[in-house]
Amino acid sequence: MTAVDTGLFLLRLVVGVLLICHAMQKATGAFGGDGFASMAALFDRLGFRPGRMTVTIAIAAELGGGVLLVLGLFTPLAAAALAGTLIVAASVHWPNGVWGSKGGYELPGALAAAAVALALIGPGRFALDHAMDIYPAEWVRWSAAAVGIVAGLGFVAAKPLMMRLGSSEAGP
Repeated sequence: MTAVDTGLFLLRLVVGVLLICHAMQKATGAFGGDGFASMAALFDRLGFRPGRMTVTIAIAAELGGGVLLVLGLFTPLAAAALAGTLIVAASVHWPNGVWGSKGGYELPGALAAAAVALALIGPGRFALDHAMDIYPAEWVRWSAAAVGIVAGLGFVAAKPLMMRLGSSEAGP
């Protein structure tokens, strides 16, 4: 057991569990969350339309990526999914500045950086990737980190187009 492996396990566990719980807030209202319908309406108001589809994407990325990160399974892929959704979350808070106490991007930004770091470094020895002898090449880890970042930034860049789409609440 090394300090690096223990540190990576702790980082994966904390980031993964936080994102799993955050997804459950969106999906079911657990942990004091607003639940799916309220989140879909919020995503619509924020311009991420249609809200039902975009909140489903966020939930899938956070829940799936969080579970895989906790397990240390397909770690670069899990971290890329989380980095992308956290970059989008940080963009929502960007106008408020850095600090979370002012509604800023501090927390999603820090979690996005942690996800990118995990994509690059790997999960450590206390992970299913290690147990299953899954050791992605360095170029794969760099690619996963880049895909997560580009996907998040691409989603943010597409927001003006999404804003032109109808809301989730619009009828036929």
